[in-house]
Amino acid sequence: MRTRAPLLSLFALAACLLPAAALAGAWLPARGEYYSELAASRSFADTYYDALGARYSLPLSERLEGRRLDFYSELGWKKRASFQLGIPLVSETFSAPDFGYSATETGFGNLQLGFRFKLHDGPTALALQTDYIAPMGYQTRTFPTLGGGVAVARQQLLYGTGIKRWSTIVEAGLGYNSYFQGLRSQISATATVSQWFGSSLLVSGHFFGLQTLAATKDTPEDFRFNEVGPEVRYRVDDRLDVFAGSNHLASGRNFTHPDQYYVGMSFRQSKRNRLQGLLGTKTRP
Repeated sequence: MRTRAPLLSLFALAACLLPAAALAGAWLPARGEYYSELAASRSFADTYYDALGARYSLPLSERLEGRRLDFYSELGWKKRASFQLGIPLVSETFSAPDFGYSATETGFGNLQLGFRFKLHDGPTALALQTDYIAPMGYQTRTFPTLGGGVAVARQQLLYGTGIKRWSTIVEAGLGYNSYFQGLRSQISATATVSQWFGSSLLVSGHFFGLQTLAATKDTPEDFRFNEVGPEVRYRVDDRLDVFAGSNHLASGRNFTHPDQYYVGMSFRQSKRNRLQGLLGTKTRP
């Protein structure tokens, strides 16, 4: 099984950089307000992308299964700044049925500590996000593991706007990830388009892309992928949402192909309207 570890562990190396089921975007909570989310997800991978982007089945019927419980909270801290905390509980299983082999690791994954700074507010918003992502004590000597085992500094420029005429929210982001050891830097891009149907149903499509910078094709850190997926969110009232969605890789290189499905609920205290991202209430602008 060890001969496959460099390839299969790429999923763990990038897991800390994948976005949670949903996060607040360019709009910040006001001082004393908050947004919290609890999401459970399951992922499965039995195929991978090679260095040229071709997709193949993992040999010997190998497969990766992941289960996560993500806790995320954002608190309005200052007039122009908020604080975020994310903690995942993760279980990863690697199995090779042809050999009757299976191994599972369970524990806390990568801690996220972050700050978001308001650059512009209103119907259109712009914010700067900075995060420190660090492993929470899991082992990295054998496979499977719960993450890459390295600390990451992540910066993102976030944009969001509401289109009143169509009851639509458009959000986008650009990010830069730098490692304190081992892996090289990366760039990321996010995009989400959300459409309201009536006063309570919000349907979204989202994109997340990640690409390693200045790596060679022969190094295990030279991976990239583009992930897409839908989400359906029901706004019960101004304080509670329930949601479900999925994430799927559209393309990649040197990376496994996981399909992820998630459900969750979010809680908020906010005075924002429904075209100001996930912080919004049912109030029309």
